[in-house]
Amino acid sequence: MNFRNLTAIAFVACFCVSNLFAQDASDSENSDWPQILGANRNGVLADSVTLGWQKTPDVIWETEIGEGFSGPVIVDDELILFHRPDGARGKFLIVEKFNVTDGRSVWKQKIASQYRGAMDGDAGPKATPVIQDGFVYCYGPDGELACLEFDTGKIVWELNARKKFNASEGYFGCGSSPLVVDGKVLLNVGGRKGASVVAFDASDGEVLWKAIDDEASYSSPIVVEHDGKKMAVFLTRTRFVGLDVDSGKVLFSNSFGKRGPTAVASMPVAFGSKLFANAAYRVGATVVDLKNLKTAGDEIAPDWSSENAFASHYGTPVFFNGHFYGTSGREDMRNGSFRCLEASTGDVKWDQDSFPVAHTLLIGEQLLVLDYEGKLSLIEPSPAGFQQIQSATIFNGPTRSIPAFSDGKLFFRSNAKSRVGKLVAIDVSEK
Repeated sequence: MNFRNLTAIAFVACFCVSNLFAQDASDSENSDWPQILGANRNGVLADSVTLGWQKTPDVIWETEIGEGFSGPVIVDDELILFHRPDGARGKFLIVEKFNVTDGRSVWKQKIASQYRGAMDGDAGPKATPVIQDGFVYCYGPDGELACLEFDTGKIVWELNARKKFNASEGYFGCGSSPLVVDGKVLLNVGGRKGASVVAFDASDGEVLWKAIDDEASYSSPIVVEHDGKKMAVFLTRTRFVGLDVDSGKVLFSNSFGKRGPTAVASMPVAFGSKLFANAAYRVGATVVDLKNLKTAGDEIAPDWSSENAFASHYGTPVFFNGHFYGTSGREDMRNGSFRCLEASTGDVKWDQDSFPVAHTLLIGEQLLVLDYEGKLSLIEPSPAGFQQIQSATIFNGPTRSIPAFSDGKLFFRSNAKSRVGKLVAIDVSEK
């Protein structure tokens, strides 16, 4: 295996028993997409729009952007993109606001950055920003954490989390997207001396708490509710952990992942009282039930674990009617497949071979799938078998970054060629 060809990971998903408010598939019905994988951080939008197109979706607008794998986020018909413009290596990153209607740039803000690219060669940001309560929170590839005003782009505060806690930049730079909850910015820093996960005050960047010892992954955290309290769920490099949002107290801690040339990038997914995690590199998948957590800090015995059930390189599968749908396999190995997995047992219901590694969204009751080769597919979510309704090539080049969906439109970015990429808006609603 040539680990240098690992893929520049896009770094860069039911009912409530002890489940979250923020990952319930029924929660999100508006047009905002304010953070990674949408309002609920699970790739699910309970939208009534019917998806479909004729030969190919209509392109609404496209604009030139720089390097990076950070996905777009949207609030109130305005889009934020984090990227590094051509020629800015070793100088700065750009946080930029666009109008979603016509792609017009509204404002730009520079974030100082000395990052020059690692194994993937891309010097742009990997983590997707968060828009919360009138502010934008961004995490850069060298650990640059910043809070900006959403309306104006003015920097409220900034710091370097990687340097502050003596963390490694990893194989591709820092790339776990921040989680903003209850006035805190929770971040998978991977720092030393108990600073794997750090909570910063969202208003001024002051450190509120830090927890556990481990390196960072490229997976982004979610928040769930358990026993009346909010729990932040992280996949670090080798741990699957739940932390009390208020205090950072470890509520559960399971081994997950492997040392060596590996990367954990897919996000955890909550369904009912259970949590699902998966990764490639012979790690596989596991499900734990929070109802089985007896004592804070304990390991939870898994309902099931399997190296072969699901192993995503970087995409996060979506949960629908008792099953997970998404791509398993690795981009660099070209062994991707689109898979339906029974959540309660880990049984693979069906597996469509030779399907490129992709990001999967559940819009209403339709699967919208963008693979890294630039193909968009519309798939019926059914355990009975693979049913592709439509497909179209929407970009001639790599499209590894997580897209955003709003008001019947898909917003995605290409990977930069010669340090120049594109941000594109297409209409995927049925006419």
